[in-house]
Amino acid sequence: MRTNILIRWGGLAALFAGILSIIIEIVFVATLRQQAFSVAALTSSWSVLYAVSLVMLMLLMLGLIALFARQSQKMHAFGVAAFVIATIGTMLIFGFAWVMLFIFPVMAEEIPAFLDAMATQPGIGLALSLILVTIGWFLFGLASLRAKVLPTASAWMIMLGALLALILNTMQLPFSWVIFDVGVIWMGWWLWSEPRRET
Repeated sequence: MRTNILIRWGGLAALFAGILSIIIEIVFVATLRQQAFSVAALTSSWSVLYAVSLVMLMLLMLGLIALFARQSQKMHAFGVAAFVIATIGTMLIFGFAWVMLFIFPVMAEEIPAFLDAMATQPGIGLALSLILVTIGWFLFGLASLRAKVLPTASAWMIMLGALLALILNTMQLPFSWVIFDVGVIWMGWWLWSEPRRET
């Protein structure tokens, strides 16, 4: 199978990752945001939401690989470093989503007060993961901007969206990733719809 076909399918993965992320944020605000963690974690909505979140993050990883592969020849060392940081950050967020899906419901039954305390004081692990993923994607957006392969506006949206996500998540405000998601959708659509190239 030719490399450009794999990259195109990676673009589709990024496209769907961005769409799913927006849907997840909307559903979370509509169904779970006002509930205590110890209550929300025992609902079917919680299980479905974080199962879909795991799928979304896997698609995002595949999309990130494709986005890097498409630009790799023009990204140089800075782009490689940005890709590595964004990859590690995304993997850490995947780990947190895994804990939310499989560990939090158990904690909600056994130690609900502790789980509710985590909602207001998430801890250094989540904070570092959030910082790493947002910095990684910001740098990847900057590397994309410098590479001049993908649409310039999509790279700006990735950068702005990553910074806003960090700020809004720190303030525990909803829809913190929407601008970032739109940037990912745009990049993914561009990869998917790009005319086929010989490799």
